[in-house]
This record gives sequence, C-alpha cells and structure tokens, in this order.
Amino acid sequence: MIPKKMFRENERIEVFDEIENVYYKSIIQEVNRDNIAIGVPMGNQGQLLLYKNQIRTFRIIYKDAHYYFKSKVLGRKKSNNLLLFLIAWPAELKRIQQRAFFRFPCSFEIFYWILPAEEEKSIRENKLPFEELVEPLGPPEKGLMADISGGGLQLVASHEILKGSILALRLPLFSKKEKRTFELLGKIVWVKPPYNETARQHRHAVEFMDIEEKLREEIIRFIFILSRERVRS
Repeated sequence: MIPKKMFRENERIEVFDEIENVYYKSIIQEVNRDNIAIGVPMGNQGQLLLYKNQIRTFRIIYKDAHYYFKSKVLGRKKSNNLLLFLIAWPAELKRIQQRAFFRFPCSFEIFYWILPAEEEKSIRENKLPFEELVEPLGPPEKGLMADISGGGLQLVASHEILKGSILALRLPLFSKKEKRTFELLGKIVWVKPPYNETARQHRHAVEFMDIEEKLREEIIRFIFILSRERVRS
C-alpha cells in the first residue's frame, strides 16, 4: 500500500523524459483523493508537457532515499491561472537508498559489448543469459572504470561511444580478500570528449539498466568493502 503521507503539497517531484534521458523538476500543488496535481515540469530545455493517458516515470527525493514510481496522466486543469497536470495515485513505489549513489573512485579494467540498436528491445524483453547475449557479438572491447556506484559507473575509453548506446558490461572487481565479476546492462547517458587534442580518453556516464535489487545491493556491498580498505590503508 502506498504511504500517502509521502505526497505533500509543495514537495518537489521530478518527471523523467525518455527522449532526452533527463528528469524535469516540478512541484506537487494539490493532493486530492483521486489524483495528484503537479505544476508544469521544467528543465534546461524548457517545459515538459504531459498528455492524457501517458504513462510516465516520476521520482521524489528525500534525504535517505529516492522513490520512483510510474503513473498515468489523467489530464490537466487550471488553478489560480496555473496550469496543473493530474496524475493517478501510483500502485507502488520503488525505494533506492541514497547510499546506492555514493560514487567510489577506482581504476578497474572493464569489458563491454555494444548491443545492436535494432535488437535492443528484443534483447531486453527476452532477457537472455549474459553469455548467450554477448556470444554473437564477438570479443569484448576494453576500457577503464573510473568510478562506480549502485546506479552506474564512469567508463573511460579510447573512442567515443554514442549517447543512448546500450552496453553489455562485465565488471571484474577486486578487494584484498575477495574477487567478484558482475554482468549487467548499462546505457550511455552522457559523453565527455578528450580534454585536449593529445588526450584520447573519452569519458562516458553509464546508467545500469534492468538491474535486480539483489544485484544492486551486491555491488553496493562490494563498493563499501573497497571503501573501507582504502580508509585503512
């Protein structure tokens, strides 16, 4: 059951735009029995208009965690000359602890395959075992993992990988007492070119996709093992 006390007037709420892969910021203006009314979402690109019957992803950020949910846009209305969008009460919330977003600087080798764009939907829906997924793609490419969190990582490569590309990732992580290899999917959400003409390192932000919470918790656990070892050394 959804704790309705989480939805309060004047609380910030964000709306995800799947085209630009960014969140637009809004404010909860009304909390009604049948719906939640929010202001027009705003971002660097301007306004994000919502249309009736769309299913959108939203998030609310608290100090301890991020709460994600999907909701249907019910329509719009005017209140005191303000345009408001009406969204349905969500059926469930997904909670991700803030500690999942602690970014641990590191320098691990990373192996990756770029998935064919035309096969992305089929691959994600069929959820093949990792080895079956990458076997037709040949040997992996190599890069450097510059940091990692429970939500993603920074990949440094000698060439640019296009924003929006979907990667199959193999992440070997080593601590003093333990070795783990994580295999999962990630999406390139931004790319930074080399700092100058002589440098050849392209930096890519990779967001983990379709990750099970158990696997995310395992990655977070390993990050904290590495963090503790670094503090003690």
